Amino acid sequence: MPPKSHLAIVLLSASLPLFGQDVAVFSTEARLSTVNLHVVQGKNYVETLKPEDFVLLEDGAPKPITVFESAATQRTAPMEMILLFDKSGSVTEAGLLNPMVFRDQLLVGLPNVKLSVYGFGTRLARYASATRDFTELAAAFSALAKPKLSGGDKMPLVLFPKRLSGNGETWLYEAIAATVKDVSGKEDGVNRMILVFSDGLGTTNAAPEDAARICQEAGIPVYPILLGHRQLRETFEQAEAESSRAAFSSEADSTAGGIRASGTAAYRLSVAEGNLQAAEAFAGLGDLTGGSDFDPPQMNLEVMRNILESMVFFARTEYVVGFAPAASEGKPRQHKIEVRLRDPKSGKVLGGSRTAAY
Repeated sequence: MPPKSHLAIVLLSASLPLFGQDVAVFSTEARLSTVNLHVVQGKNYVETLKPEDFVLLEDGAPKPITVFESAATQRTAPMEMILLFDKSGSVTEAGLLNPMVFRDQLLVGLPNVKLSVYGFGTRLARYASATRDFTELAAAFSALAKPKLSGGDKMPLVLFPKRLSGNGETWLYEAIAATVKDVSGKEDGVNRMILVFSDGLGTTNAAPEDAARICQEAGIPVYPILLGHRQLRETFEQAEAESSRAAFSSEADSTAGGIRASGTAAYRLSVAEGNLQAAEAFAGLGDLTGGSDFDPPQMNLEVMRNILESMVFFARTEYVVGFAPAASEGKPRQHKIEVRLRDPKSGKVLGGSRTAAY
């Protein structure tokens, strides 16, 4: 039996927190190293913490916090929301990729956000780099909605070490890792999050942890939007019932036909169970990277609006903590940046670490 799913779509009301009048100064001219994170207590997001509630570490050494933004401040930190679409997923059906929905929910709701658009199969295509230009985004969604991976800037996908390609055209975790690598390091001080629209059924044997490691190093939380989960669970339950009936019948029918029918039912159950487990493992990328998952019972424009509205909430309740690192001499090297709470009783940190090169 597959593990019981604990996934739940986050459908937040239109009433979002009001922000205070204090303005955090955020300069994009200086080199900055920032980390984005959430703090939760149970199911509640903690939005009232101050800089003195956090400890910022560079390679384990404390650093002064010179950049701080929260839900209580007016957000000025630049943000990039990366939209990655599985071309095999039902979200690419006509009508769901309405650019006006993304504009009205994200660009209007987050004046400091830019959107980038990617799609993937066995290759990855960049349809739009980070932009607020509606014409560019409309063209990107138009190209994305076409049946095959056409248009955009195409990039090959590479298997993770010791992984196999299998049969199929959905290189899910490879596409997530490649997208994160493509956007990382392009601009200092940009806080990024990635939304991945997929059924979670990759056709390589890569694991969620393969992509999670890349996302964790980049400090980019993943927000998986799991498509078709209900249908996968129904298919599994039907296969389970069929397998039980076939096993019972085979006890009375020991002929080759009865044994063959039982074996066929068991195979269908194995496939259905594997697909269900793969989909639920994909949703787990949220927890692995400091993001959150969405499990819509169906996908339509209203559900899409709810998901994007929730993303505005996640963006607004995010803490941005950072500092200006000293200028490096010689070749840049990697540094581990981490944010912790001074008092663990304040809550649990989601995200809060990344690897930066300078």
